[in-house]
Order: sequence, then structure tokens, then C-alpha cells
Amino acid sequence: MRATTLILWLCAAATQVWAVEPLRLGVLAIRPQPLAMAQWQPLANYLAASLGRPVELAVHALAELDAAIAQNRVDVLLTNPVHYVRLQHQNGLAGPLVTLVNKESGHELQAFGGVIFTRADAAAINTLKDLVNKRVAAIGNDDAFGGYQMQALEMVEAGLAPPQGDRLLVTGKAHDQVVETVLAGRADAGFVRSGVIEAMMREGRLDAERIKIINRQKLQAFPYVSSTRLYPEWPLAVMPHVNDRLARRLTIALLSLSTNGAPARAGLPGFANPASYAAVENLMRRLRQPPFDAVPEFTLTDLWAKYALWITALVVLLQLLALAGVGLAWQNRRVRQARARLEHIAHHDTLTTLPNRLLLGDRLHQAMAQMQRRGQSLAVVYLDLDGFKEINDHHGHDVGDELLIAVAQRLKAALREGDSLARIGGDEFVAVLVDLEQAEDCAPVLDRLLLAASDPVTAGSGQVLQVSASIGVTFYPQDDVDADKLMRHADHAMYLAKQSGRNRYRFFDAAEAVAAA
Repeated sequence: MRATTLILWLCAAATQVWAVEPLRLGVLAIRPQPLAMAQWQPLANYLAASLGRPVELAVHALAELDAAIAQNRVDVLLTNPVHYVRLQHQNGLAGPLVTLVNKESGHELQAFGGVIFTRADAAAINTLKDLVNKRVAAIGNDDAFGGYQMQALEMVEAGLAPPQGDRLLVTGKAHDQVVETVLAGRADAGFVRSGVIEAMMREGRLDAERIKIINRQKLQAFPYVSSTRLYPEWPLAVMPHVNDRLARRLTIALLSLSTNGAPARAGLPGFANPASYAAVENLMRRLRQPPFDAVPEFTLTDLWAKYALWITALVVLLQLLALAGVGLAWQNRRVRQARARLEHIAHHDTLTTLPNRLLLGDRLHQAMAQMQRRGQSLAVVYLDLDGFKEINDHHGHDVGDELLIAVAQRLKAALREGDSLARIGGDEFVAVLVDLEQAEDCAPVLDRLLLAASDPVTAGSGQVLQVSASIGVTFYPQDDVDADKLMRHADHAMYLAKQSGRNRYRFFDAAEAVAAA
């Protein structure tokens, strides 16, 4: 009888604890509160079932969440990375238990980035520098990690001031409003979290032709456009007063939540082992955000009192080094100048100062390796001047050299930044065009090269000279051979262009080359 009474008493006590001591889950709300509650309530229900105790969900704006933490009304916290790092330093928050995994359009993402965009017809905005003095729309500033802070760091690291004050138009919590604000012309550009642009396109609310991305990053295995590097997704952590046993049980429950199971299909996110948030802390330090905004006071008197002996010794040493360094600097300058001259002669054509065959080979090997890493193509362009021999024979080598120098300068000016041009002998030039998404991308450059070669040249003697160019082109990695064979294939295509009438370009065709052989 006593045993039965004890069991009943323990059950009643357990029921009372369940009712009085729920686990309080606090979540940072980036959407209106009703939507945020609906988004995260399934997680609270799942944890309650897994832990065998009630879980009380509360979603708050940033200021409200800080107040709840200060009043000890939060046990478990899910928040953005910047807020988490701040709480780590200010409140002694422990390391995260897990990192959020978002399942979006078939992708399981543990990281995200920020996007900088403008209207497609904004011809004056193409780079980060063009955002200076422009009005930018964002969901916020100090509390918007993917919606402002990531993009602000990219501008700071480019030596630019991020938008503040009148240049920042705060639209509210919905990233969609930022896009709509820019398209309506109320802002020149916008900052949003990665994935927003693609989601609006899938829903039919945004035409891809109406926007352009600024500072686009090439990120492998990341399905969305991004203008910034990637940062880890939201961390979930427990407050310092939560005991280790409960934290372990919570971690197991969260890691057991598959991103492909029934809970995920019901709207629950997944979780993975905790990521490193060092990059987030570096961002906050660079932007001087709390708690990294205070500059410690340290006067010259403090410096002298602590390091007087070392400072004296350093001054004496610097004076001695200065005396010895003056002579060495003069000698080193002469050696460097001589070395630079020899290096230039070894790698450049003495007439046109363009890279020679040796330097071209080195640049071509480097470009091939870069294109493999980036998943892009390059074009090797072999160019031979039509009619140069007749001018050289009729007017003499001095006039021919003037023509070659003028044509070389025009050909170089016709290329894009990042492309290379070399003279490999006589009237033959080779260009390497990089960062091609498809073969057709090089057509405008080839047309400019033909025009540059055929433009008349007035020699110093007043004679007007004119040549044209025959051009052969091959592409790597489509033409999957080594650098030397790429040159030969482009040379073969140039020969066919010359045979078919000159002043044109031909693409290398492997089957055609075999048939000709």
C-alpha cells in the first residue's frame, strides 16, 4: 500500500514539474510574429515529444529577444550568427549545439550569402564602386546579417563606405519588399539574403531580365547567386543555466531530425554538427559592431612606461641600420633595375614590347589551370597579317616595323581586361581570351581584332599603309589537348581562314583537320 502511494505521489510530482517547468525555446523572428510562430511551432512540438517535457515557443524581434534573455526567460536559443556571437562575448553563451540546415528546392544548405542587385536598366551601376552615393534598400542594418552586414563587409574590404543614413532605405523584415522597392525605382540597388531572388522567380513574382547582380561570386556547389562569401547558417545553443544532460539530449534530438523524413515534409528544418562562426566574428570586428566597437585607451605614456628599454634599443638599432641601409639600398636598386631589364628582355618582344612565345606559353598554362578550376573556357586566337610581306618588301623594314608597332597597340586595345596578346614572330600574334561561358562570347573580341588589324596606319614618312588579318581560333577544354597543340590547332584554323579569302576568322574543327591530313 505504501509503495502504491509513493508511486502515485511521484507521478503527481512529475505531472506538476511538466506543467510548471517547460523548456523555453526563444527564436529570433525575421518574419511577422504569426508567420514566425507557425514556422517554428512544429520544431517545438517535435522537441516536446522527443524530450518528454513541454516546450514553450516564443518568437521575438531582436530587442525583445535580448530583453527575454536578460530576464532569464529563454533556455534554448535559435538566432542569427551575428546575434549569437554577440551573446557569446556579452553573456557567456556556450558553443552552439547544432547548426541549422535549410532545405530549399531540393538543396540542403548549411551556409548562405548576401546578394547585391540593381535594375537591369541601371547602366551606371555595375560594380561595388558604383554604389557610392546611391540609395540602397535593405531590411535593416545592425540586425540584418544576410540582408545588410555581409554586403557591407564586401564594400568595406573594397575600400568603400557601406550605405548609411539617408542612403539606406529600411523596408522592414520581408526581403521581398527590398526587391519590390528597387524595381519600383524608390532605391537604386538592394541587399537581400541569397535564395530570395530565385524563390521570387520560381513563384512567378520576378522576371530575371529585370535585375542584374553586382559583385557576383563564383561559388562551387552553391545553387544560388551570391555577391558575398558564404557564412554558416543559424546556430542553436542553450543558455548557461541549462544543465549538460539536457543539452546532450537536446543535441541528439536535433541531429536525429532528418531533412528528408516526415517532420521535414511537415515544415521542420534539419540540423547538422555545429559550424565554426569565426568568419562571423571577423565580420563583426571589421565592421566594428558590438561588442567589438570599443577602442581600448592606450597612451604614449603607457607605452613608454612599459617598453622604455625596448624602445631605446630599437631607436639605436634603427639608426645603425639606416646608416648601413642607405648604401645597400642604392646597390640593390641598381641590381633590381638590371634584373628587371634582363627579365623583360627574356620574356618580351623587343619591337612591340608584347609578351613573346616563352611568356605566352607560361600564361597559357596558367589560364588553362584557372579555367579548369572555374568550369569555364578559353580561346586561343592565332592571327596572321595579310599583305604585310608586300609592304615590308616595297617600303623597307623600318616602315614595316612602324606598321607592326601600330597594329600591335590596336590589337591589344581590342582585347578585354584579363586577356593576353603576344607576338610570336614576324607578323604573327597570338591572343588568349579567358572567362568564356560559351564559344559565342568571343565573337565581339574577334570582330574588334579584325577591325583593329585592317585600320589604315600612317607611317612617319606620311605613307598610308593597310593590311588585314586572318584569324584561327580553338577552345579549351573543348579542344582537350596541351598548350602546344592548342597553338598548332589555332594555326591550322588561321591557315584555312587565309585560304578562304583572308580578313576573317575560322574555328578549329578536329574532323576537318583529320580529313585535310
